[in-house]
Amino acid sequence: NLLLLDEPFSALDTLVREKLRQDLLRVHAEFKIPIIYVTHNLTDVFELADKVAIYNEGKIEQFGSKDEVFYRPQTRNVARFVETKNIFDLVVSKCSDSTVEVKNDKLKLTVETKQDLNVGDKVIATIRPEFIDLLIEDSNFKGDNIYSGILRRELCKGAVTRLFINLFNQKDFDLIVDIPTLLAEKLKLNEEVLVNLPKESMHIII
Repeated sequence: NLLLLDEPFSALDTLVREKLRQDLLRVHAEFKIPIIYVTHNLTDVFELADKVAIYNEGKIEQFGSKDEVFYRPQTRNVARFVETKNIFDLVVSKCSDSTVEVKNDKLKLTVETKQDLNVGDKVIATIRPEFIDLLIEDSNFKGDNIYSGILRRELCKGAVTRLFINLFNQKDFDLIVDIPTLLAEKLKLNEEVLVNLPKESMHIII
């Protein structure tokens, strides 16, 4: 037996959707029936899935656990779908046993990785918005990849606020950072902020 659900909660409001997710989990636990659940809603994925398959143009682009898919995407398309947001085209400039240095004409980043890379390799470096540190209290913080930028826009999403921080004074070069809304209330638009991109939170796509 197999239960196939195609966007079953897509037209429902948030409270009903939350209740039905819990009902579905109880059904799954009671009857032990495999469920294939098709959705574009990432909250559904986080709350319900054991394994995740990302489809693109009729083919599975990545299949694995939630952590593998969300935090270690294998392609640019998967990274975009799981809302990684910060995606950079870079070239490997230095390698060591546990880290690589990657850069382009603007960015230079140190990334912790065990991948087999060589100087000159073209790669994609990614970091999720919630993994970036906003340095408000301690401007002397010694981070891995610290940059300054201008806070151009805020988008409140309830308990979390999304910041759009412009780097290098370039129109289309915004770093996207998610922080608690209570912390965001201390910030002012068009002022300089410092951010750190932790090397252990970054991911390399080859």
